[in-house]
Order: sequence, then C-alpha cells, then structure tokens
Amino acid sequence: MPLPSRGDTPPTPPLEKGVGGIHGVAIKVADTGTGIPPENLEHIFDRFYQAGDAQNLNYEGTGIGLALVKELVELHHGTITVTSKENHGTAFTVFLPLGKEHLKPEEIIVKRKETFEPEQSAEPLESVASVETEKDMAEETTDNGLPILLIVEDNADMRNYIRGFFDEKYNILMAEDGQKGFDLAVKYIPDIIISDVMMPVMDGYELCRKIKTDERTSHIPLILLTARSSGADKIEGLETGADDFVIKPFDGKELQVRVKNLIEQRKRLRNILAKRMQKSVLSAPEDMEANGITSMDEQFLQKLYKTVSLHYHDAGFNVEVCCGESGMSRTQLHRKIKALTGQTALEFIRTYRLNRAAELLKKKSATVAEIAYDVGFNSPSYFSECFRNQFGKLPSELE
Repeated sequence: MPLPSRGDTPPTPPLEKGVGGIHGVAIKVADTGTGIPPENLEHIFDRFYQAGDAQNLNYEGTGIGLALVKELVELHHGTITVTSKENHGTAFTVFLPLGKEHLKPEEIIVKRKETFEPEQSAEPLESVASVETEKDMAEETTDNGLPILLIVEDNADMRNYIRGFFDEKYNILMAEDGQKGFDLAVKYIPDIIISDVMMPVMDGYELCRKIKTDERTSHIPLILLTARSSGADKIEGLETGADDFVIKPFDGKELQVRVKNLIEQRKRLRNILAKRMQKSVLSAPEDMEANGITSMDEQFLQKLYKTVSLHYHDAGFNVEVCCGESGMSRTQLHRKIKALTGQTALEFIRTYRLNRAAELLKKKSATVAEIAYDVGFNSPSYFSECFRNQFGKLPSELE
C-alpha cells in the first residue's frame, strides 16, 4: 500500500467482526524474513522468552516487547494472533473492538498523571507569633503520603514494565540514562531508586557511585538490575554501594518485596533516631553507623546538629537559614532530614530547641518566659504549647 502524500488522509483500516460479532479494526503486520520455528511459536508471547537460535544476536531484545503488546491488546478486550512459515515470513494480526461499550467503568481512564510533581500547599496558614514562618509550616504539607520511586532504564518497554508493579502505591519518576536519573534524584530526592546497569551516557555503576557519594542523595536505597549474573558483576555492583542486586529476568512480585523491605528498613531507622531526639538528644547519636547510617549521612547529621546548636538562640534562625548553611534547596533539605529522622526540617529545629529548653528548665536557671526567648521562641505561650505537645506537660510542670 503506497504511503499517503503530504496533505492526504491516511487510509482507514477495514472494519471486521470479531468473536461474538463485535465490530472492530483488524491490523496486520507482516514481514518476509526467516520466520519462526514451530517449536518457538507458542512461546513468543511469554515474558523474557528469547529463541535460542536467534540469527542476529546484535539485535536481540529483552523478551518483553511482545508480552507487553499482548497485555495491552487484551486490556482493550482485543486479540492478537500470529502465523509464521520458516524462510517465508511472519504475520501478526491485532483485532481491537470499536467504541467503549465493551469496557467496564473502572477500565476507562480519563486523565493520567505521567510524572510526579511535588504538591504545593495553596491553603493560607494562620500566622503565629513565633519564629516558625508560614513557609516553614507549609513544608509539612507537601507530601501526599506515597513514597517516590525513581526508575532508571534505557529500554522504554522495561521502564513501563517495572512501573506497572508500583504505579498504585508509589509516585513514579523515570529516566532513560544514568545522568538524567542522577539529575532527577538530586531534584526530587526519591525514597528509592531502581536502576539498570548497562545504559548510555552513564551506566548504573557510575550512577550508584554518584548517588552514594553525594551528601544530598547518599541516604537513598538503590537496587541495581542486570542481565549479567556472574559473581564478579554482583561484587562490582555491591562495591559501588548498591543496597540490592537483582538479576534479569526477575519476578515482579520479588522486586516489589525487595523495594518494600528497603523502605521499611529505612523507616525503622528513622523511628529509632526520632525516639532518641524526643528524649532530649542534643547531638547526633554516636552509634549511627551500627544502626545503618552511612558515613556520608553521619557527616550530614553531625553538620546539621552543629549548625542548629550554633544558631538556635537566634529567633531569626529558620529552615531558610538552615538551607543556606547546608548548601541545599528547601526540597532537598526537607526530604533529606525526613528520610534520616522522620521529621521535617522545621520539626527538627523545633525539637532541638525544646530539648535544650527542657535541659535549662531542669536546672531552674531562669523563668519559663526567659528560657523561651533564649531558645529562639518569640512567644512564651506558643513555646508552652509546643513544649506540651512534645513532652506531655507544661514547662512549669517539669521537675
């Protein structure tokens, strides 16, 4: 069939009747290649299936393309069939029903959010007579509760295949090479990264090295995917700092469990640090590495504690100033502290101030109002409210 000239309307595929007399469109794609042997024909729609006698290994695929096509066709209640004859060629026929009467209401998506963008709070917040600004408190409302998963994979089919296992419970970011993946990681600070090893521009090993040696991203768990299963490859992956190593082809449910376990492990660590900080911890715990904190993260927390300890007296010290001291943006600092301690940047500063206040109150070194001002609060009443929320009693009741 000749291609339409510029300005022509492309030819409409002929209407046909499928099973049950349903009207639809049949699309046939055929070639005149070497064909497919009969023993392989019944497996070509299986995930990760690759014929062992492929003649051109340089163009060998991942083995999921036809499986995805079949799944997409069946989602539309269509069918796909194949006929082939060796040395004569292969033909695929796709039949898709017309209209949407055959679809269930839950199968119709009006609009889909393709990429994750952090939500911005549009609600005005009541001003309070304290050092904590509206911008600081709005930081606590930016998360929608779902963890952020970054998928770095150069094969589009594989990216979407992996995404299919996590779409409902994660905010998904996707990148086609290691450099773009690193840029997204720095910008959004995801909760976990799944990356292929063999990619253009920057491979998975180099991406892992950069993630684990950058203070902004060093805490992020990373899973490497590869078709290379030798012991040397696994060791190289783990030596770059990867938290897990998964061999292709992989089981989707197993990958889900591995991701869930790494996130849960990070949550348990956050809970440990959060409990310590609630108990008047005024410096970074000394055994962080024993509890799973890397040296990069330990350095970050030590520097953060030092910054707050130097400035907590100042009523003007807030998240914005802390960002300048750390060299991070608000989003980066917020998500970094949240990932390590379970607290927002605002909560971290407030907790430190309240712990310092509790220490001074126990010594009875000054009045409640004087101590409130000394630790950076410019409203004694707001200080008392925050103190009661953290310790369960008013400052005047502390023994």
